[in-house]
Amino acid sequence: RQARGGPVAALGSADRGGLGFQGYRIVDIAAHTGKNARATATIAIELLAGQTGFAATVLLGSVFGVEHLGLANVILIDLLFVGMLFVAGLLIVQPFLFRRLASIFLGNVPTKIQTLVDGVCAYQGQGGRIAQAFGLSLLVHVFNNFIYVAAAFALGMEVTAGQIFFVSSLQIFATLLPISINGVGLREAAALYVYTTFFGVPQIVALLTPILGFAVEMVISSFGGLVLLARGADYEPEIRV
Repeated sequence: RQARGGPVAALGSADRGGLGFQGYRIVDIAAHTGKNARATATIAIELLAGQTGFAATVLLGSVFGVEHLGLANVILIDLLFVGMLFVAGLLIVQPFLFRRLASIFLGNVPTKIQTLVDGVCAYQGQGGRIAQAFGLSLLVHVFNNFIYVAAAFALGMEVTAGQIFFVSSLQIFATLLPISINGVGLREAAALYVYTTFFGVPQIVALLTPILGFAVEMVISSFGGLVLLARGADYEPEIRV
């Protein structure tokens, strides 16, 4: 999305804000464009692109988990994320599945729902734009993992950067479960279990690493609030489809 007459509101990684956060973003875009279906379709595609970027990040880091988790366990983890990558990519590249699913579950699709489906399908054939979204999503997740790598080193963790990178992906995956507020508790529990069980990290360091990393992540993310405050009255997102 690009804004005319004001700065772009970069609110964060699309797949990691929770459903309430995504709802706010849809409302905000729709309020400034008057296009509810397109706003929803934009976030839907962004979520799918975000999941593909995250899955690719896990696959990149999985090689560093073989030594401690074992090849069989790493393969099982990789298969899960390969499946996620395949499904998300298929829905983006072949959006006719959206039409088919809408037809199966909704029958005579209401006009507004059909408009949403058409909005998602509008990205078909735009390989360059989709590839750009995937590449940027991958960079977001890679650099986010490095925040936790830096946090671990700051606390004196004696584990390689690659291994921390891999564990960071697993702990972030745990936060996607819709049973907590912004992943609080799940992130720490996942990191504590993996670090202590497979890497022999002291419990206090294993617990403090995700806490420190998340604190740094939130400080960085808070700068997005300045972008929101700087938006002028003529702010209007442009949805390029």
